[in-house]
Amino acid sequence: MVVVAAGTPMKTAAHLLKSKAHQSVHAVAPEASVFDAIKLMADKNIGALLVMEAGEVAGIITERDYARKVVLTSRSSKETPVREIMTSAVMYVRPDQTNEECMVLMTENIKAGFEHRPDHGASQQHGIEPGGTPVAAPSEHARHNDHESR
Repeated sequence: MVVVAAGTPMKTAAHLLKSKAHQSVHAVAPEASVFDAIKLMADKNIGALLVMEAGEVAGIITERDYARKVVLTSRSSKETPVREIMTSAVMYVRPDQTNEECMVLMTENIKAGFEHRPDHGASQQHGIEPGGTPVAAPSEHARHNDHESR
């Protein structure tokens, strides 16, 4: 845990992910059909999957990718490989990055369409957080500062 000058601990990406009920990371191969990816998301009640190739992150596929790039274009989910609709530009955060650092990163890049942020540390994926999560869960540091300003 990172500590700020006032002694208030700041939550990190690792702390945020540890607080989740389900800490599994699910992935598909780029060659998998979009149908199989969407079925896995439905089975696991999640909205995004990492796309892994040779042990490395090749991209991410989301329900939004499916809706916009398959459904709205009348493509077949059973015949379309994940590779054709996944987002290849994946932004990472380290487990030790603070909630505030994650918020800044997301805010700076929201216009680029980044909405999910894989927590990436030591060549393994720890979890995926939707972009709004840090905003929805303000840090103790932010609450402390807000209280002090009153």
